[in-house]
Amino acid sequence: MGLPHGKTDHVLEASVCFGRTKEPVVWNEETGETADLIILIAVPLSEAGDTHLKILANLSRRLMHEEFRESLRSSTREQVYTILEEVLEG
Repeated sequence: MGLPHGKTDHVLEASVCFGRTKEPVVWNEETGETADLIILIAVPLSEAGDTHLKILANLSRRLMHEEFRESLRSSTREQVYTILEEVLEG
């Protein structure tokens, strides 16, 4: 699982981008850690505190559960959108 997140003036609106790979990719060369699910969080610098932490906390709580990660792996594009939308609104 990869969860890069950034805060910058170049982002106009808080956004989350989801991707999954057919085969795991090396995420950390030093540890050999791999990832097949990647969720990118991009937040305007002006929302670096509240919005960024809320998104990160909501996702992190759910990503700890294998059942949730498996649902992201096996769902259709539309289902993943709905799943993530519910998590981020929570």
